[in-house]
Amino acid sequence: MFTPLRMSGPPLDRRRRRPGALLALAILLVAFTAASLVRSSPAHALTSSGHGVGYLSAADGTSWLGSYRMDDGRLGFCLDVGRLSPVGHSYTTTATSQISGTTAEQTARLAFIARSFAFTPSADDAAAAQLAVWTITGLHGHSQAYYAGRAGGRAAAVVTRANEILRSAAAQASIRAEATVDLRLDDRGVASVQTDIAAVHPDGTRTTVPKGTYSGVLKLLHAKLPNGSSSGSVANGTRIALTADTSASRVAIRADATFTALKIGGQVTVGSSAAGSQRLLYSAGAKGVATAIATASALSPRPFRPRVVTQTSRAQVSPDAELRDRLTVSAAPGEGLLGEWGRYRSGDTTAPIPVTVKSRLLGPFADAVRPSAEWPASAPVVCTVSTAFTDGPGTATTPACRVPETGHYVWVETIEPADTPADRGRDRVEAWRSPFGTASEATFSPSGVSVHTTVADETLEAGGCAVDELDITGLSTGGDSHDGVEVESLLLGPYDAPVADGTDLSDLGAAPVAGTTTTRLAADGSYTTPCLRVSEPGHYVFVFRSAGSAPDASGHREIAPFSDLVAHAPEMLTVAAPEKPTAPPTTPAVVTPPATTPPVATPPVTAPPVTPAVVVPRATRTPRPQPAALAFTGSSSTAGLLALGGLGVSLGALSLGGRALLRRRRARLG
Repeated sequence: MFTPLRMSGPPLDRRRRRPGALLALAILLVAFTAASLVRSSPAHALTSSGHGVGYLSAADGTSWLGSYRMDDGRLGFCLDVGRLSPVGHSYTTTATSQISGTTAEQTARLAFIARSFAFTPSADDAAAAQLAVWTITGLHGHSQAYYAGRAGGRAAAVVTRANEILRSAAAQASIRAEATVDLRLDDRGVASVQTDIAAVHPDGTRTTVPKGTYSGVLKLLHAKLPNGSSSGSVANGTRIALTADTSASRVAIRADATFTALKIGGQVTVGSSAAGSQRLLYSAGAKGVATAIATASALSPRPFRPRVVTQTSRAQVSPDAELRDRLTVSAAPGEGLLGEWGRYRSGDTTAPIPVTVKSRLLGPFADAVRPSAEWPASAPVVCTVSTAFTDGPGTATTPACRVPETGHYVWVETIEPADTPADRGRDRVEAWRSPFGTASEATFSPSGVSVHTTVADETLEAGGCAVDELDITGLSTGGDSHDGVEVESLLLGPYDAPVADGTDLSDLGAAPVAGTTTTRLAADGSYTTPCLRVSEPGHYVFVFRSAGSAPDASGHREIAPFSDLVAHAPEMLTVAAPEKPTAPPTTPAVVTPPATTPPVATPPVTAPPVTPAVVVPRATRTPRPQPAALAFTGSSSTAGLLALGGLGVSLGALSLGGRALLRRRRARLG
């Protein structure tokens, strides 16, 4: 059954007026939407508030020649003669390096004019600058004199000044600024720096800015300004002395210069109006920036003092034995000295300064030497040998000196600048002299005892027996108060290659020891050491040492300790790898198949019946329809979305109002 609905609301005459109210509401919403769209524009508007500096024509009281003032205080010139006056119109500004309708060179000239005359207080200069701008952008079919007439009695002066400005713009217009740094450093350690700025013109030529026009910031690396700082303010075109850090053998310095707020370049600001009035030219201000970096290098002029750390090759030798000294050379630190080895210039490159170490073996002394800073003036010299260091610091072994007789000996060393060639840095080498009698340089040659050794076999197979033969003389000089001595023979190896003859092997902790054996020597004669089995292939060498005879109650030894821990060719042997035996032919094995056993029957195991599980299907749930997601693409702001929503509401309201008006009209006609 159909039940009619009762309508509630205001009386009919009020309902008849509702379409008009809806229409008014729709109009308001449309107006709000339009206002919202206008407010979402990103433009920032300025308004020309009136004339700036210049001349107003006395003939018509409206024509103007000069600058225009904006409501933010800036002044500018018109670009498009013949268009509407900018006064009272809103403008948006844009920074650019090329104004639409002009070339890059014309824009550079306009930038020079705006930068130089936009804020001039002179009416002649402001009017002339405006006339110069129009001369570049176009005079709209008229002459300069036509527009200069607005200056009245100053017309001729304005034309003359305008052409002067045009000539200056042509000569001084620039597209950018460039900075240069001239950094100098020589091998005497003298350093200086000068920064310059140049304006780059549209044709590519450059003009250096006059000295002292701008100040910039200079930052230094490994150098200092006169005030001791590594950074500071500098004026362009001024040379400044620097102090370079010469503590390293190679001196390298760097300078970074930055200049800002330069009145150079073709950047301008242009104002445009939607009203179609003249575009306005504003000065971009002093926004030019220029940077530059320079480096310089040289050799340090500082001297250096080489020093030597020494180690004698043997602490004890027999007469007629050879003795060497091991030298480790480096640079000694000190006030005003290089902290590293000095270098000299050789053509286009550099090289370490060469030095020569002179080594003297002093002795024999009857008693053990005592350390002293000075050498004994009358000390006997066994020999003098020289060792050259041409590649800088390092380690080397001196040529050998032969010990002539028993006694105590000591090495001393010197380095003299005179031993370095003058053209290779002689004046940079400081002399050095070793102390006397340091323990590492003392050697003792006991009286009477001499040991000569020879390996029994120079070549062995792996598993063979290594034996050394010892020939001893001088034991009898110790008298009958001792029971002989024990000599420990050490077989060092294996080495991958033969040990060089004369190699110092006294650091036994770092050497591979294949085995040791001890031989007791009771009198002069020849002895054979016990066998040392050698299993690993390679190269080996015998050395020996002895504690001498047993000390008496006072600690005195009739036979002093002796040793020879230096590699000698007669003490070297080689162990060869064993040859691999040829394997005999193999006989294939006979495989006997296993005896077969009849299978044993196993009754099957009957499993209990399995009751299948009852699977109850799950009720399928019909998915609830989801409303379609609204998609939005674009880059409008939230204000734009609100505006579009308002526009939709407005259109809906208009539709409702129109339908109501149509029903009302039909009712009247009916």
